[in-house]
Amino acid sequence: MVGALLALPVAWTVSAAALRESHAREPGAVVVVDARGPWDYYVRGHLPGAIWLPWWRFREGWLRTGALPRDLPALARRLAARGVDERRPVVVYGAARDGWGEEGRVAWMLHYLGHPRVAILDGGIAAWTRAGGATTRAVPRRTPGRFVARPV
Repeated sequence: MVGALLALPVAWTVSAAALRESHAREPGAVVVVDARGPWDYYVRGHLPGAIWLPWWRFREGWLRTGALPRDLPALARRLAARGVDERRPVVVYGAARDGWGEEGRVAWMLHYLGHPRVAILDGGIAAWTRAGGATTRAVPRRTPGRFVARPV
């Protein structure tokens, strides 16, 4: 099926080579999440099929800046509407050395909410391009997923 990615969550990171292999063998089998901050980063170039999912769009207001919303079922519905699916592994990437760890926050949130297979792309988008991976400016058509919050 999707090779090395089936081992998740035992492996918290996945290499760019493994993700490229998965994309080539079974396009769309993995939900790829771009966690880089501003929308501008996403539209300048992202991994093919990646959905934009910045962590700050999924928090409880401005006063509780780090907290998840109290209504976890509603949060899970919002994530599903953006394409997160509990039946498919999720690989989250950020800007790695140029970012501040936003991919870790998104991966933690998905894991906390009970997604069974979440990993971070080791080295972020820079590792992807160094490994010969293409980027695109095309925004993919959003396909809703299925995700139910089951906090760990």
